Amino acid sequence: AIDLDDSLAEVQIHLSYQSFLREWDFPGTYQHLQKSFEERPTVEYYQMMTSVLSAEGNLRAAHNYIDTALQIDPFSAVNSHLKGFLFYLQEQYTPAIQYFEKSLVLKPDNHVSFVELGLAYLLSGDYGRARAFYEQLPLPEDNLLVVGGKIMVDALTEPDRAREGLWQLEKAMGGPQTDQALNQLLLCHTLLGNKE
Repeated sequence: AIDLDDSLAEVQIHLSYQSFLREWDFPGTYQHLQKSFEERPTVEYYQMMTSVLSAEGNLRAAHNYIDTALQIDPFSAVNSHLKGFLFYLQEQYTPAIQYFEKSLVLKPDNHVSFVELGLAYLLSGDYGRARAFYEQLPLPEDNLLVVGGKIMVDALTEPDRAREGLWQLEKAMGGPQTDQALNQLLLCHTLLGNKE
């Protein structure tokens, strides 16, 4: 086992991830973040505060923290993605799109931004841009993000075609991509108005 000095800011950040993501322990998360901040404020501290505050629904404070992170490192794909995600949560899709696009310019293989950017195009009502986005993703044609994205666009533009395409997601259920297939199916059925 490796002994880590828990007075280090980086160790406290990793302990905050553990408390937050695995244990959903907000008081413990804040305790680790406070220790991290006292040792040395880092961009990771501001990113984590953004994530925790957004999970609590405190989006105004989350914006303040990610703005500080962006001042520290304006070339961070993570910072741009988190800022876009906050706008996405607030259903402000135009600024969300701008930040997700910036995130992908900074880190073109940022698959997390792929998910939200495609949805932001779709939810902004720009179906043509959404379809072009999913068709041009640098992923295999049978990737569930590509398949599901195209079906979601169809759900809003050509519902019959979307219903016909759902089998592609259904066949992925029970395989290694079950979680992603289920998420895509739920989104597609929701967009189709299916309440089953």
